[in-house]
Amino acid sequence: MIAVVSEQLPPELTGWFEGIVDLSLNTPTPEGRSKFRLNSDVIDGDAEAFFGRGFCHWLAGAVHCLTGWDLITYDRQQPDGSWLPAHTAIVAPSGRILDIFGEHEPEAVVRRYEPGPDNTLNVVRTRRVRNEDMCGEVVRGADHLRGDPLWWSKNVFTGDLTAVITHFARVLVTKHNYREHLPENRANRSADAVIPAARPAPETRTASTTPSSGGTTAMSIDTIRETMASSNEKAQFACGALRQAHIEFSEIVSTLSSVGAGESSQEGPRQALATYSQLRDQLDEFQIQVSQAIGSVEQYAHQL
Repeated sequence: MIAVVSEQLPPELTGWFEGIVDLSLNTPTPEGRSKFRLNSDVIDGDAEAFFGRGFCHWLAGAVHCLTGWDLITYDRQQPDGSWLPAHTAIVAPSGRILDIFGEHEPEAVVRRYEPGPDNTLNVVRTRRVRNEDMCGEVVRGADHLRGDPLWWSKNVFTGDLTAVITHFARVLVTKHNYREHLPENRANRSADAVIPAARPAPETRTASTTPSSGGTTAMSIDTIRETMASSNEKAQFACGALRQAHIEFSEIVSTLSSVGAGESSQEGPRQALATYSQLRDQLDEFQIQVSQAIGSVEQYAHQL
């Protein structure tokens, strides 16, 4: 069950659920996971895999909105000198770093992201990123949400997933004895208002066309908005898939770079490296184009 705690708060900050929810991702996380079973109020291996290696940026954004604590992002340096975000966490009042894996000294989190393939070590940098700037600075393919403090609730696959993210943000803060930093009306649960139970994120989504009996003039404004919202939801899913593909292609580029570095005669890895690098750059362009389209649709919907 997902319930709204208080009508005075944005719904993005009030979601919670009880029981178990099964989630399936169309594109696996970097460690290859695509299916997760999350148990409310329990931070177990599935929760760590989902919020630590897949949706860490989103969880950190939710915790920030509940507490106001600073965000900290960990970037790995790529062979070409560029930086790729690997993780985002929260700076707790103690000065330690808080994420789904627990509360740690800052240096320990840096060491977590240093190991690379073939026992190599990545150069890892940290940076404080404003929550409003996460889209564009850390999260790719969502530039249209830059400046929106609730970006993490709008760049997800389903609205119900927002409630799951908010719930675990609250669980994380409470588990590490920071409950006093949650406003009282957010910590107390109420079942006065109930919305539909959490649905799994779909295994696959396919854009489809539906025969129409008329043009937009024959449709009500509400119908148009619902149709546009549905289209944007599918486009957001596409953005998420493109973003994950970018991360995986970057890892392939990094691996191929290390393979071909020692032997200049290795023509195969060099050709593959060039191809994957080109595809990675094209993914960035696709993300930008889809994000621009989403922004245009949202702007038109607001004008209706």
